[in-house]
Amino acid sequence: MEVELNPTSEKACEIVALETPSEDGLAEPEDEERTVPAAGMVFDSVNSALEFYKGYRKRMGFGVSIRNSTLSPDVTYQRVRLACTREGFPRSKNPRKGSIFASQKAGHDLSPSKGRHFRCNRSISLGVWRTLEINNNAGIRVCHNYLSIVQEYGGYENMGFSERDCRNYLDQQRRLRIVEGDGEAVRRYFEVMKFQSPNFYSIIEVDFERRVTNLFWANGRTRATYEYFNDVVAFDTTYLTNR
Repeated sequence: MEVELNPTSEKACEIVALETPSEDGLAEPEDEERTVPAAGMVFDSVNSALEFYKGYRKRMGFGVSIRNSTLSPDVTYQRVRLACTREGFPRSKNPRKGSIFASQKAGHDLSPSKGRHFRCNRSISLGVWRTLEINNNAGIRVCHNYLSIVQEYGGYENMGFSERDCRNYLDQQRRLRIVEGDGEAVRRYFEVMKFQSPNFYSIIEVDFERRVTNLFWANGRTRATYEYFNDVVAFDTTYLTNR
Protein backbone atom coordinates (compact mmCIF):
# COMPACT_ATOMS: atom_id res chain seq x y z
CA MET A 1 0.00 0.00 0.00
CA GLU A 2 1.40 3.35 -1.03
CA VAL A 3 0.01 6.60 0.37
CA GLU A 4 0.61 9.87 -1.46
CA LEU A 5 -0.74 13.38 -1.02
CA ASN A 6 -2.24 14.85 -4.16
CA PRO A 7 -2.28 18.68 -3.87
CA THR A 8 -4.02 19.05 -7.24
CA SER A 9 -7.05 17.03 -6.16
CA GLU A 10 -10.01 18.10 -4.06
CA LYS A 11 -9.30 15.11 -1.82
CA ALA A 12 -6.04 14.63 0.03
CA CYS A 13 -5.34 11.10 -1.17
CA GLU A 14 -6.99 8.29 -3.09
CA ILE A 15 -6.66 4.50 -3.34
CA VAL A 16 -5.99 2.80 -6.68
CA ALA A 17 -5.90 -1.01 -6.48
CA LEU A 18 -3.20 -2.57 -8.65
CA GLU A 19 -4.46 -6.14 -8.78
CA THR A 20 -8.05 -6.18 -7.53
CA PRO A 21 -9.78 -3.06 -8.92
CA SER A 22 -13.18 -2.17 -7.51
CA GLU A 23 -16.21 -1.48 -9.72
CA ASP A 24 -17.98 0.67 -7.16
CA GLY A 25 -16.08 3.85 -7.94
CA LEU A 26 -15.60 6.42 -5.21
CA ALA A 27 -16.37 5.42 -1.64
CA GLU A 28 -15.81 7.19 1.62
CA PRO A 29 -13.85 5.37 4.37
CA GLU A 30 -16.65 6.06 6.85
CA ASP A 31 -18.78 3.41 5.10
CA GLU A 32 -18.67 0.47 7.54
CA GLU A 33 -19.19 -2.07 4.76
CA ARG A 34 -16.05 -0.92 2.99
CA THR A 35 -13.50 -2.39 5.40
CA VAL A 36 -11.12 -3.64 2.70
CA PRO A 37 -8.82 -1.29 0.72
CA ALA A 38 -10.31 -0.87 -2.75
CA ALA A 39 -10.12 1.39 -5.77
CA GLY A 40 -11.66 4.82 -5.32
CA MET A 41 -11.51 5.06 -1.53
CA VAL A 42 -10.85 8.68 -0.58
CA PHE A 43 -9.39 9.97 2.69
CA ASP A 44 -8.98 13.44 4.11
CA SER A 45 -5.34 12.92 5.04
CA VAL A 46 -2.52 10.41 5.00
CA ASN A 47 -2.96 9.82 8.74
CA SER A 48 -6.61 8.84 8.31
CA ALA A 49 -5.60 6.43 5.54
CA LEU A 50 -2.93 4.90 7.75
CA GLU A 51 -5.40 4.44 10.62
CA PHE A 52 -7.84 2.74 8.22
CA TYR A 53 -5.16 0.34 7.00
CA LYS A 54 -3.96 -0.28 10.56
CA GLY A 55 -7.37 -1.68 11.48
CA TYR A 56 -7.48 -3.75 8.28
CA ARG A 57 -4.08 -5.38 8.85
CA LYS A 58 -4.98 -6.29 12.44
CA ARG A 59 -8.25 -7.95 11.40
CA MET A 60 -6.56 -9.90 8.61
CA GLY A 61 -3.63 -10.99 10.76
CA PHE A 62 -0.45 -9.70 9.14
CA GLY A 63 2.26 -7.24 10.06
CA VAL A 64 3.05 -3.99 8.28
CA SER A 65 6.12 -1.79 8.26
CA ILE A 66 6.95 1.52 6.58
CA ARG A 67 9.15 0.58 3.62
CA ASN A 68 9.96 4.16 2.65
CA SER A 69 8.53 7.67 2.95
CA THR A 70 8.93 11.18 1.57
CA LEU A 71 8.52 14.38 3.55
CA SER A 72 7.44 17.76 2.21
CA PRO A 73 9.42 20.97 2.96
CA ASP A 74 7.16 21.63 5.97
CA VAL A 75 8.15 18.22 7.43
CA THR A 76 4.82 16.47 6.82
CA TYR A 77 4.26 13.16 5.07
CA GLN A 78 3.97 13.53 1.30
CA ARG A 79 4.30 9.85 0.47
CA VAL A 80 4.34 6.76 2.67
CA ARG A 81 4.76 3.23 1.37
CA LEU A 82 3.52 0.47 3.68
CA ALA A 83 4.64 -3.09 3.08
CA CYS A 84 3.94 -6.44 4.66
CA THR A 85 6.74 -7.47 6.98
CA ARG A 86 7.33 -10.49 4.73
CA GLU A 87 7.23 -8.65 1.41
CA GLY A 88 10.11 -9.07 -1.02
CA PHE A 89 11.62 -6.44 -3.30
CA PRO A 90 9.66 -4.61 -6.05
CA ARG A 91 10.32 -5.67 -9.64
CA SER A 92 9.60 -2.30 -11.23
CA LYS A 93 9.15 1.31 -10.23
CA ASN A 94 5.68 2.70 -9.73
CA PRO A 95 4.82 5.30 -12.41
CA ARG A 96 1.60 6.55 -10.78
CA LYS A 97 1.62 9.68 -8.62
CA GLY A 98 -0.76 11.16 -6.10
CA SER A 99 -2.47 7.93 -5.05
CA ILE A 100 -2.63 5.13 -2.55
CA PHE A 101 -1.80 1.80 -4.12
CA ALA A 102 -3.24 -1.31 -2.48
CA SER A 103 -2.75 -4.96 -3.40
CA GLN A 104 -4.98 -7.70 -1.97
CA LYS A 105 -2.56 -10.52 -2.78
CA ALA A 106 -0.54 -12.02 0.05
CA GLY A 107 2.59 -14.12 -0.37
CA HIS A 108 1.93 -16.06 2.84
CA ASP A 109 -0.92 -17.45 4.95
CA LEU A 110 -2.86 -14.90 6.99
CA SER A 111 -3.62 -15.44 10.67
CA PRO A 112 -6.40 -13.12 11.91
CA SER A 113 -6.50 -14.73 15.36
CA LYS A 114 -2.80 -14.00 15.88
CA GLY A 115 -2.65 -10.57 14.27
CA ARG A 116 -2.45 -8.91 17.69
CA HIS A 117 0.98 -10.47 18.25
CA PHE A 118 2.69 -8.53 15.43
CA ARG A 119 4.88 -5.72 16.71
CA CYS A 120 3.08 -3.12 14.59
CA ASN A 121 -0.24 -4.13 16.19
CA ARG A 122 0.98 -4.05 19.80
CA SER A 123 0.73 -0.96 21.98
CA ILE A 124 0.32 -0.09 25.66
CA SER A 125 -2.11 2.67 26.58
CA LEU A 126 -1.32 5.43 29.06
CA GLY A 127 -3.73 3.96 31.60
CA VAL A 128 -1.98 0.59 31.49
CA TRP A 129 1.39 2.33 31.89
CA ARG A 130 0.21 3.92 35.11
CA THR A 131 -1.25 0.65 36.39
CA LEU A 132 2.01 -1.18 35.69
CA GLU A 133 4.08 1.46 37.48
CA ILE A 134 1.79 1.67 40.52
CA ASN A 135 1.64 -2.10 40.97
CA ASN A 136 5.37 -2.45 40.36
CA ASN A 137 6.16 0.19 43.00
CA ALA A 138 3.91 -1.72 45.40
CA GLY A 139 6.06 -4.82 44.94
CA ILE A 140 3.66 -6.80 42.74
CA ARG A 141 5.48 -9.16 40.37
CA VAL A 142 5.17 -8.52 36.64
CA CYS A 143 3.43 -11.85 35.95
CA HIS A 144 0.72 -11.09 38.55
CA ASN A 145 0.57 -7.50 37.34
CA TYR A 146 -0.06 -8.70 33.78
CA LEU A 147 -2.69 -11.27 34.83
CA SER A 148 -4.72 -8.59 36.60
CA ILE A 149 -4.76 -6.53 33.39
CA VAL A 150 -5.79 -9.62 31.39
CA GLN A 151 -8.77 -10.08 33.70
CA GLU A 152 -9.68 -6.42 33.30
CA TYR A 153 -9.57 -6.71 29.49
CA GLY A 154 -11.68 -9.88 29.48
CA GLY A 155 -9.11 -12.42 28.29
CA TYR A 156 -5.87 -12.81 26.38
CA GLU A 157 -7.62 -12.50 23.01
CA ASN A 158 -8.45 -8.87 23.82
CA MET A 159 -4.92 -7.91 24.81
CA GLY A 160 -2.96 -5.57 22.56
CA PHE A 161 0.37 -6.33 24.22
CA SER A 162 2.22 -9.22 25.83
CA GLU A 163 3.79 -9.85 29.23
CA ARG A 164 7.21 -9.31 27.65
CA ASP A 165 6.09 -5.83 26.50
CA CYS A 166 5.23 -5.04 30.14
CA ARG A 167 8.60 -6.29 31.35
CA ASN A 168 10.43 -4.27 28.70
CA TYR A 169 8.51 -1.12 29.63
CA LEU A 170 9.22 -1.49 33.36
CA ASP A 171 12.89 -2.26 32.68
CA GLN A 172 13.16 0.86 30.53
CA GLN A 173 11.58 3.02 33.23
CA ARG A 174 13.89 1.51 35.83
CA ARG A 175 16.97 2.37 33.76
CA LEU A 176 15.76 5.93 33.18
CA ARG A 177 14.96 6.56 36.84
CA ILE A 178 17.59 8.69 38.61
CA VAL A 179 17.92 7.95 42.30
CA GLU A 180 19.66 9.94 45.00
CA GLY A 181 23.44 9.79 44.60
CA ASP A 182 23.54 9.09 40.84
CA GLY A 183 24.58 12.66 39.98
CA GLU A 184 27.40 12.62 42.50
CA ALA A 185 28.58 9.24 41.21
CA VAL A 186 28.78 10.63 37.67
CA ARG A 187 30.72 13.67 38.87
CA ARG A 188 33.27 11.46 40.63
CA TYR A 189 33.60 9.29 37.54
CA PHE A 190 34.30 12.35 35.38
CA GLU A 191 37.00 13.44 37.85
CA VAL A 192 38.69 10.05 37.54
CA MET A 193 38.56 10.23 33.74
CA LYS A 194 40.12 13.72 33.77
CA PHE A 195 42.94 12.44 35.97
CA GLN A 196 43.60 9.51 33.61
CA SER A 197 43.35 11.57 30.40
CA PRO A 198 44.15 15.32 30.36
CA ASN A 199 42.19 15.68 27.10
CA PHE A 200 38.98 14.42 28.68
CA TYR A 201 36.37 17.19 28.87
CA SER A 202 33.07 17.19 30.73
CA ILE A 203 30.45 19.64 31.91
CA ILE A 204 27.47 19.16 34.23
CA GLU A 205 24.52 21.55 34.27
CA VAL A 206 22.36 21.77 37.39
CA ASP A 207 19.21 23.68 38.29
CA PHE A 208 18.71 26.10 41.19
CA GLU A 209 18.24 23.14 43.56
CA ARG A 210 21.56 21.63 42.47
CA ARG A 211 19.88 18.80 40.59
CA VAL A 212 21.49 17.52 37.39
CA THR A 213 19.72 18.66 34.22
CA ASN A 214 22.29 18.00 31.44
CA LEU A 215 25.55 16.11 30.99
CA PHE A 216 28.21 16.35 28.29
CA TRP A 217 31.56 14.63 27.95
CA ALA A 218 34.17 14.01 25.25
CA ASN A 219 37.35 11.96 25.48
CA GLY A 220 40.64 12.71 23.74
CA ARG A 221 39.86 10.54 20.72
CA THR A 222 36.53 12.27 20.17
CA ARG A 223 38.05 15.75 20.36
CA ALA A 224 40.86 14.83 17.94
CA THR A 225 38.39 13.28 15.49
CA TYR A 226 36.18 16.37 15.62
CA GLU A 227 39.05 18.55 14.38
CA TYR A 228 39.13 16.52 11.15
CA PHE A 229 35.50 15.51 10.58
CA ASN A 230 33.44 17.99 12.65
CA ASP A 231 29.96 16.60 13.36
CA VAL A 232 30.38 13.21 11.67
CA VAL A 233 29.29 10.55 14.16
CA ALA A 234 30.48 7.36 12.45
CA PHE A 235 31.66 6.00 9.12
CA ASP A 236 30.08 2.96 7.45
CA THR A 237 33.18 1.30 6.03
CA THR A 238 31.11 -1.56 4.54
CA TYR A 239 28.78 0.71 2.52
CA LEU A 240 30.24 -0.12 -0.91
CA THR A 241 30.50 -3.85 -0.21
CA ASN A 242 26.92 -4.15 1.10
CA ARG A 243 25.14 -2.22 -1.64
